[in-house]
Amino acid sequence: MGVLPRGGPHFGNRGVENSMRVFSYCAALLTLAAAVLGLGVQRAAAQCGPTISGRFGGEVSAVAQVNSTTLLVARGTEAELYSLVNPFAPTTFSSHRKVDLDAPAVKISMTQGSSRAFVLRADGDVQMLSVRYSPLLTVGFPVTLGVFDAVDILADDQKVYIACMYEDDGTLGAPYISSRIHVYDLSSGTPVRLRTIYPMTDYYGFDRLARVGNVLWAGFHELQSSIFGVEGFDISNPANPVHIGAALNNAPLGVYTYVTAMTAIGTNLLVSYRHDNFPYNDWMRAVTVATPTSPAWQPAVNLNGQAGTMASLGTQLRISIKDSGVGTWQTSNPAALAWQGAYFDTFPEVTQMVCVSGTDYWAGGRAGLMTVNETNVASPTLRSTPITPLPIGPSVVRQRGNTTVVLDYTLNTMRLYDYTLPEAQQLRSSFFLPLYAHKIEIGDLAGGIVLACVATYGNPGGDSITIIDITNPAAPVTRSTISGFNTHLLSVSGSRLYAFTTASDFKIYELAQPLTPQLRSTTHFGGTYYNFTCMTSWSNNSAALGSQSYGLWMINTTNATAPLVSAVWNPVTNYHVSAIAKGPGSYMWVSASVGEFTSIPTTTRLEALNVSNIANPTQRFVHTAGAGAGSQGVFTSLTFIQSPVAKFLVGTRDLYDIYDPTRELYNRLTMYELPPGFLTSEAVPFPIATMEIPFGYGNLAVSADGSRFIVAAGERAELYQFASPTQWAPGFGIQPLDQRPCINGTASLTAFASGNPVAVTYQWYRDGIALVNGPTAWGSTISGATEPSLFFTRVRPEDASISQFQHHLYTCIATNSCGSTTSSFATLNICAADFNCDGVADFFDYLDYVDAFAAGDASSDFNIDGAIDFFDYLDFVDAFSAGC
Repeated sequence: MGVLPRGGPHFGNRGVENSMRVFSYCAALLTLAAAVLGLGVQRAAAQCGPTISGRFGGEVSAVAQVNSTTLLVARGTEAELYSLVNPFAPTTFSSHRKVDLDAPAVKISMTQGSSRAFVLRADGDVQMLSVRYSPLLTVGFPVTLGVFDAVDILADDQKVYIACMYEDDGTLGAPYISSRIHVYDLSSGTPVRLRTIYPMTDYYGFDRLARVGNVLWAGFHELQSSIFGVEGFDISNPANPVHIGAALNNAPLGVYTYVTAMTAIGTNLLVSYRHDNFPYNDWMRAVTVATPTSPAWQPAVNLNGQAGTMASLGTQLRISIKDSGVGTWQTSNPAALAWQGAYFDTFPEVTQMVCVSGTDYWAGGRAGLMTVNETNVASPTLRSTPITPLPIGPSVVRQRGNTTVVLDYTLNTMRLYDYTLPEAQQLRSSFFLPLYAHKIEIGDLAGGIVLACVATYGNPGGDSITIIDITNPAAPVTRSTISGFNTHLLSVSGSRLYAFTTASDFKIYELAQPLTPQLRSTTHFGGTYYNFTCMTSWSNNSAALGSQSYGLWMINTTNATAPLVSAVWNPVTNYHVSAIAKGPGSYMWVSASVGEFTSIPTTTRLEALNVSNIANPTQRFVHTAGAGAGSQGVFTSLTFIQSPVAKFLVGTRDLYDIYDPTRELYNRLTMYELPPGFLTSEAVPFPIATMEIPFGYGNLAVSADGSRFIVAAGERAELYQFASPTQWAPGFGIQPLDQRPCINGTASLTAFASGNPVAVTYQWYRDGIALVNGPTAWGSTISGATEPSLFFTRVRPEDASISQFQHHLYTCIATNSCGSTTSSFATLNICAADFNCDGVADFFDYLDYVDAFAAGDASSDFNIDGAIDFFDYLDFVDAFSAGC
């Protein structure tokens, strides 16, 4: 693990193979060290692993009516019940009645008074929520259906219909579309798929769903065509839907079109559809489906904008228009749709609406839950101003003491919250920022003064860094402004502010006098600014700058007027730094990839560097494809955490659909334990947990004591609050590697784990069957079956292979009271012809065997029958002829 005391062996790739027995000793030392530090002490109701303990803010993206006095509202990745006791002012229940979602909601569908709500999520999947009315109205028990690529849902009491579509515009080959409607039955309480409905041709994709009587209607479009239409299915027997009618249409002026919104009013479908002309102006037409076998299109009207969602009340149609508001149309004469009025406001992004007599409830996106007076549809008004105490679009979050600092990008506001209670965030103040603020870093000055340094990017009036005093979070105040450049990277430590600009200049400012910050130096770096990926600093003496092409730059800033590049860490060719984190001691952790800049990396590296002397950084440990815990992927951020229980490293990464890079998917968080000990000295990250954080940006803010941390997830989600673990199942910091032993030789596999409680047990398996110490049936001997290192003596082909084409898979399971973790698998690759074990099967192996055979050496007993005879010679000749 890491580096042994000076003069001891180093654990690189070959070092792992040559130092297996050290790990048993290492395990004992770690266990002893952790016991001395009290890490193994059991706590009442101890938490195993990190958990999301709170979610705060995000946009209101969906709303549905549960009954006449209740709404179900989705904000961020939560769905919550709201009371309509006062129908003009929806309020949350006390205590809150809510449930977590696995991704932000796009739409909620349920029949009023039913016991199930279906949530279409932003990741293209669907979750079913159970609504209970007795003894209290509650919502919970989410079940994910696993449908993928869902674009619309429609639910009734016992069935739910889910339209799915995937479309490729040809970026990765020929244009392609795949679509279907899944029909689920709910009568058993668990969703059961009854049937899947496919469109009329393989070139059509379902966009939206609506229902008229027993007919399910789907709005669809044709792949890369101006053709769109509606298609009906008789669902009197949902297990056997029958296609009964369709009507095609043509979108003028365009080649690419699709149905943007659709709803049913009486025996008419109201359909809005997109043209690909610019600017985008959707059009709307009614389709009369009184005779389902012959749908009839009515004349079109121009919506003068992009349609968002539809809802109806009687013959009135509400439709939201992006960056405009919500309009009302009268549909009593489908051949002459009549405009009645609108609520105009460019700020809300209305994505779903509930309409009741005189009042609407809108999921207004960044505007929150909006209650709208529609008594006079020609001039609707807000019944109450939406209250948004929580951040709407938190893009950056930082922490100092008990104050959480949030950059709410949507509202261009810095929000300061009290973080005293782990289960709540209380707004202390809001502070308006310059336009396009995109970075915040916190500085601490002598005397307890706390500064928030806020940088803008792309401000039409000129970019700047604003220095804001937040010592009193209830009354922040601007102290000064630094202008004249665009900030690409920002770091603050001690009394120094470090800015890397879009001109590739490294600037150092002294903040000791925040009213008059002093520029101490400007150092120009070669290359384009976006080639530099990350920056950190510590004390007033050091900074580090990561790059895609030039490695990791270690900068001595002791003399701020003449900073010096002390060293460049660039251990391998095509080394690309993606994230760095500095702990309070001598260690820095680096996430990097290796490979051509324009291609998928050949491998990734998570390294621990000793930077106590920045002029000579040294590698203490590395996770890569052939060492440590294996390739850990590319992290976009790394954060060091010192909790009351242990030290952790947290890495976050962005995950995208490789077939659709524009589609946002889950981001992922990996937590590593950094255990103390004589051999590790916190240098070896042991991966102990991986969690998905929908839409998380990876900006971590750690509480003062490290027991909690917050991740910003942007306008689609919210702030996620995590509880650092107090106990955790074992994680493998050393994974077993494939070995290539010689016939009759020795081999060893090592898998080393750390957990809390530290009493970790090991069990090795071959193809899922537990191994035991002692001789095997084929003549080899196994030891260490319940230790970190598994040893083989007198290795035989049977230890390695089931057949010529199938190897045995060896794994290790490490267990403590929090659970079990299985290692990666490893194989033994035996080349019987390589008699002298030099890695090559050649004529020297034949000569060496002949010499051993002539001398009667025990190694020439090739078939291990206890006798050295001509059969051994023949068996070796056969193996040598077969080669490797």
